[in-house]
Amino acid sequence: MYKPNRVMILNVLLPIFLLALPSIVLGQAPRVIDITATKDNKFKIAGQKEPVITAKPGEVLKLHITTFKGPEFEKDGTAHSITINELKDQGWNIRLKEGVKDYTVAAPDKPGEYKSICDVKCGKGHDDMTLKLIVKP
Repeated sequence: MYKPNRVMILNVLLPIFLLALPSIVLGQAPRVIDITATKDNKFKIAGQKEPVITAKPGEVLKLHITTFKGPEFEKDGTAHSITINELKDQGWNIRLKEGVKDYTVAAPDKPGEYKSICDVKCGKGHDDMTLKLIVKP
C-alpha cells in the first residue's frame, strides 16, 4: 500500500496554507474573478470590454474559470492556459480543461502590468488570446 511521505504532504499543503493565510489573518475570502476562455480563443471577464484583472500587491484571488474547447487542443484535453511567464513559479501557469473550475492565486508583491498568454495552441486567434494583470497599491 502506498503511503505518502512527509515531504510530499508538505509540498502539497504548504502552498495551499500560504495562499489561504491572508484570508485567515484578515478574515476575508479571496475576491472572485469570473473568467471565460471561449471556443473562439478569447479570454472574457464579466462586465469588461477587455480582459483585465486589477489587484493589490499580494492580494489573493479566486479565478472562477469557465473553459470551452476551441478547434484545437492538446492530447490531454487541455484547451487553453493562463500563463504569465514572469510569475510561473507563483502559480500563474494555469492549464485549462473544458468545464468550470476555481483556481486560487496571489498577485505578486511588485506593482506593475503583467501580460498573460495562452501557451496552448488552440486555433485561429490563439496569438491574440491574452489577459492583463495590473497590480497597484
